[in-house]
Amino acid sequence: MNDSVSSVPVLEPEIDSPSISIEKPPNISHSVSASTRTALASLGIPQNQIALLEQHLDTAGQFVHAVDAGFSESFEWLKTSLFQTIGNSDQVAALLSIVRNNFRGQPVTYGENGYDSYQSRRCFSKVVSEALLVGGVLLESSLLGLKLNLSEVQQMIGSSLAIEEAHQAILMQLAQTYGGRQDFLFPGVIPSSPDTPGLDGLAYQALKGTPLKTVRSLTGIGGFRADNDRSYAVDLSSFAHMKVQEDRRYYPGVGIFYLLQNMPFEQIPLSIKKDERYEKVQERLKRFVTALKAAPTEKFSGVSVLCSAYIPPWHELKTFQGFMTKQSLPLAESFHSASYEFMVLKKICQAIGSEKEVTPALLNELDGLEKKLGYCWSFNSTVHLSWTNDLSYLAHDLFGKMTNQLGDTCSRFGLSYKGKSLEVREYVFGVDRNFPAGVAGGKAYAVRFYAKSEQFEGKYETSVLLPHDPFWQKIEKQGFLKATLSLLASK
Repeated sequence: MNDSVSSVPVLEPEIDSPSISIEKPPNISHSVSASTRTALASLGIPQNQIALLEQHLDTAGQFVHAVDAGFSESFEWLKTSLFQTIGNSDQVAALLSIVRNNFRGQPVTYGENGYDSYQSRRCFSKVVSEALLVGGVLLESSLLGLKLNLSEVQQMIGSSLAIEEAHQAILMQLAQTYGGRQDFLFPGVIPSSPDTPGLDGLAYQALKGTPLKTVRSLTGIGGFRADNDRSYAVDLSSFAHMKVQEDRRYYPGVGIFYLLQNMPFEQIPLSIKKDERYEKVQERLKRFVTALKAAPTEKFSGVSVLCSAYIPPWHELKTFQGFMTKQSLPLAESFHSASYEFMVLKKICQAIGSEKEVTPALLNELDGLEKKLGYCWSFNSTVHLSWTNDLSYLAHDLFGKMTNQLGDTCSRFGLSYKGKSLEVREYVFGVDRNFPAGVAGGKAYAVRFYAKSEQFEGKYETSVLLPHDPFWQKIEKQGFLKATLSLLASK
């Protein structure tokens, strides 16, 4: 946490202004400086990759602002974003009316390390996000055959937004169209202090193997999430509950998941629909709901996550050349917040409702979702840009793809808990590496355990990780987070 906290005074938004043009606050330059370009080259990164990084940072820099201009500017930004994205004046008017009726101006603060959400814009985005959640649960309750009204859904999910009944149908339409792509609500970010490095500095620190602690990184390289007092590892049921009840975020399918969590399956009309074509599908859904309600809930507080990639020096890489494996561990998938996982439920219900076939592929997806009930999920992951779907590449598209001249790279996946930290390093030998013979394109895995550090630094024990190792097998069965939490708890 950064001890310096800045406040922005309360301003009454000009919510009745017809103008939707805004003057953006000044953006910070995040082009790669000459000194950083030289430093990146010293790591062995070829010029064409440095150019790719420059292009990436030029895009990311558009979402980084120098100052919070306050609520009036933020409301104008919201109007512009809604009109540009949605266009439909009735739908925009409904959302602006909801924002107007629920705006609660209060000072906003920036107290985090690194980059944090543009807080005054976030205040408005959160209202629209919650409105989309209400619309999404209304929509998905109807897919289950339930006849819930606006007030019943709001009571069920704990929403206290003031919403007119006339807006119910509009919110359902908006959730259907924009529920899975809410980029227009991403408020952008602001550095929490004058000492916050530019995006090129964040990228360089990560690529040299010393990622800076930050709340959010737009570099595509990754890092160490700093605010472990606000970071949790939870089971999927708890994740969905927290997304709905606390974060007020809608992902397609999460409404069905939430309703199946909280209602008897026998009381859901879809479960008793008399149609021979769907008897086996209904039995499969019943089996899923049984597993969902039987899955133990888990919540680990004070967890920090490390997800970073760097350029490994040869003296480090060669240590593992004799331990290469053709198998790969599913590590990266544990470092995003669950979002698209719930979609299969919506697809199945839509197929039944429109009397279409529920394909074997969909049932296989449901099997995958059932398996993930027992995983742990990072509620505030490093490889995650809240609000976004199409913009998520800003967080992960360059991850593990920046290499040296020969193509070598290393990805770090770590978890810290109760004063200890552990990481798995995935070493990739470059496809252009001709010496030693036979290593080009190979992978090797190593574990580093820091017995007295929550920050993946200092003294550590290291060991090779191979497919026959029990920890490897636990990762494949339980996912990285749960397997690692169990291991840390036993040490």
